[in-house]
Order: sequence, then C-alpha cells, then structure tokens
Amino acid sequence: MEGTFFYGDYLRWNLGWENPNPAGAFVATGIPLLWALGRLLARSEQKFSWGSWVFLILELGLWFLLCKTYSRGALVAAGVAALIYFLWDRVMGRRKGFWGLDGARILAVGILLFATGFLGRIEPEYVASDASAGNRLTLWKGGLQMISVQPWFGWGVDESGQGYMHWFQPYEDEEAYAGMVNSYLHVGVERGLIVLGGVLVVFCILVFCAFFGLWEKRKETTRWEVIMNGAGASLLVFLGANFFSTLWIFPNLWWVPLACVLLILSGVIWMKRKRSPQFFGKVFGYSFGVVVVSMLVLYGSARSLSNDHEMRRDDKLVYLKSSELAGEATKRILILPEGSCLGENWGKEVRRFLEDEAFDNCEVVSASDDSLPLPSDVEVVIVCGLRHKEARFLKGLDSSCHVIIAHPRGRPDELRELGVRRVSVLLPFIDTDRTGREWKKVAKRSGWDVATNPGVGQDMRLVWPQCLKQFFDREQDSIR
Repeated sequence: MEGTFFYGDYLRWNLGWENPNPAGAFVATGIPLLWALGRLLARSEQKFSWGSWVFLILELGLWFLLCKTYSRGALVAAGVAALIYFLWDRVMGRRKGFWGLDGARILAVGILLFATGFLGRIEPEYVASDASAGNRLTLWKGGLQMISVQPWFGWGVDESGQGYMHWFQPYEDEEAYAGMVNSYLHVGVERGLIVLGGVLVVFCILVFCAFFGLWEKRKETTRWEVIMNGAGASLLVFLGANFFSTLWIFPNLWWVPLACVLLILSGVIWMKRKRSPQFFGKVFGYSFGVVVVSMLVLYGSARSLSNDHEMRRDDKLVYLKSSELAGEATKRILILPEGSCLGENWGKEVRRFLEDEAFDNCEVVSASDDSLPLPSDVEVVIVCGLRHKEARFLKGLDSSCHVIIAHPRGRPDELRELGVRRVSVLLPFIDTDRTGREWKKVAKRSGWDVATNPGVGQDMRLVWPQCLKQFFDREQDSIR
C-alpha cells in the first residue's frame, strides 16, 4: 500500500508506488530514453531541431516529477548517467553543436532543484545530520562485516536483515531491517560474492556493448547507436539507483530496464555483421576484469573492518569469541536463545553475554535451530525458554555437560531422566505458566540447582547475563 512521506514540509510524491524511492528510480530511468529520442529527430549530429526542444520539455517534466519524489539516490544516479552519456558524445566528437540545448537543460534542471526545495535535501550539512543517511552507512558497514564472515556463498536468502540485527547492529539502534538497503550488498550478503560477481558481469557486458558497440569517431552516427546509447544510460540509472536502495525487489520497476536490455541485444545482433568475434571477446574480458577488481576491493574492504568479536558461521551455528582471544583455547558454551526470554533480536543478548567480565574469555556458540548437529567440546549448554523439542534435544547431550535451563516454559515431564552430570534451573519471579512449583519439586528430587530471578517475568533481558553467574562453580566450572 502507498505510504505518506515528507521531507520537512514537502510532501514526497509516490506516484502510485509503495514509497518515493522506486518512484524516483522509475522516472529517472525514462530520462535517458528521451535523450535518445531527441537525437533521433535531428538529421545531423552537429545541429538540433525543434523536435529536440520538444523532447527536452518532456524530459524536464520527468525531472520535475523526480524532484517531487525527493529521492536522492535516483537524482545522483540520473546525474552520473547524464555525465557519462554526454561526455562520451563529446569524446567521440559527436556533440559539438549542442551547447545551446545542453546549457538550457542544465539551467532548467538547476531551477527545478531550487524551486522544489530539493537542493536543501542534498546540502552536505543536511545529509550529515540526516538519520536516514547515517543509518544507511551503519547498516552498510554491518553488511561488509557479514560478507567477511561468509564471503562466497552468503548467509542465505532473506537472512541479511535478521543477521545484521542479531550480530552487527549497535545495541542502541532499534531500527528493523529486512535487507541491506543496497542491492549489491543485499545480493552479496545473502547469496555471496560469486553470485554478485556473475550478475555484475552480465550488466557490465550490456553497458559496454551499449556504449562501445560502435566505437568510432565520425561525424554521423547510426540510429541503432543512438538507441543503444540511450538504453545503456537508462540501464546505468537503474544500476546507480540500486546502490542507494534495494530496488530490484519491485517487479514493476524492471519494465524499463528489460526494454533497454532488449534494445541493446537487438543492437548487438545488428552489430554482429560489422564486428569480429574478437571485439565481443574483448567486451567480455573487460567486463570480467572490472568485476573481479570490484569484488576484490569489496572483499578487502570487508576484511579490513574491525569487530569486537571474532565470528564464524557453520550452517546456522554462529561461533563468537572476543577478538583478543583469537587462537586461544577457551571454554565453549552453547546458547539456545528464544524470543520470549531474550527478545526478537536475541543475537544482541548473545553478544552482551560475551562482554560481561565473567564470560569474556569463553567461546559462545549460538544455535537458533536445535535440529543442527552439536559442535564438539561443548561444556555448558544454556537453554532459554525450554520447550518440548529442546527437551528431546537435551537427552542426547554428553553426560559431562552442564545444562542451564533459563526461564523454561511448560512442564518438566520430559526432563525427569535427563542424563547429564549437572543441571541448573533459573525460574522467573512472575510465574506466567504456573509451573514454577512443579519445576522446583523436580529439581529437588533430581538434585538440580534451582534459583529464581527476582522482579522479572519471562523476559530476562534486564538481568541477563549476570543472573547466570551463580551457576558456575568457582573452582572447576568458573569461566575466569
């Protein structure tokens, strides 16, 4: 459903889209196509016609709509594409007589930016203080850190937002994310650099063919070359806008880029008679080289970022320990988190566990799925919000494990014969399930440690993880 968004007192136009960002990108992808149509009406590359001015007026209408969306990403993408498009014409010597038209275009766009108030939205002072821009930078840093953990095959589809909030989001940030708000990081984090590189190679080939397909300096250009240049510039707008938001997930936004791809491919088929196979081999080679360098830069940037915790991920098991303990032997603790105890973003609480001075020299393994195989050498298992399937899982533990059951839900029927050497039960003060008395009876009969968290209900974040210290023996089971 279409939402309502504002920039200060200015209403941001959605133009029928869910929010102004895809609306701005959609409008911006149409602007380069008008550049091509305007050139097609000119009989000579050194002159312009009244038809060119008509298409300029139509183009300015799109610039006005773009300004009213106040989408900075779409504006930057359109500006960069325009710079590449018109500079390429100058380099090829095909636009010497168009200064009047280009000057009018630049002046008119500047007036639109000023009249609509868009200039204030892109002022450095405003951008520096804008929470939207600041949150993006923090999120992108977390995305790079996620790539450094699993660079080649990614975290899994639809796992980027949750993974970031659990393991990399600052504690004080409560913003919810479904993805990386950057298409390239989104694909790289979820599907890995191999898939991201493959996608970028395809787009680079299309763009290179659009601009370099008929790489010759001459006074006259073919109509196919004009069309391919415009389609390539439109594709550049789409690719640029996707840097600032995850826009490829909007199916309707693909109509213009797909049309541009068909135009470019049609031009490639037409060019085939005029170009040797070596030319297309060079296009692929250049594209592959550019993407490989880009992936190496991305991977190097990801690896260069510091993190408070050394982290690795195996299937859906997450291994965490302090960066200061890299390579050192540490006590290994398995935590099975649960939302009712540690909140929806329980990964933050797992990180907080490591930062407590009593547990700062241990390795924590977090498993959100109890069906996964156990890591080796687990000494302590902390189960939050115990349920029936976790109870069955606990019966398969090694007898030497110390099991801590924190704020269990339900009755302890299935745990009466639990065959581990030590079991500790931590009960909430507010007994929402009314099973606390039964847990105490079973604990007493089985010789388990039992304690109550004063002043809290099922949610234990206020007292986590300090409440667990009491269960670690000072001699053999102490963490320090």
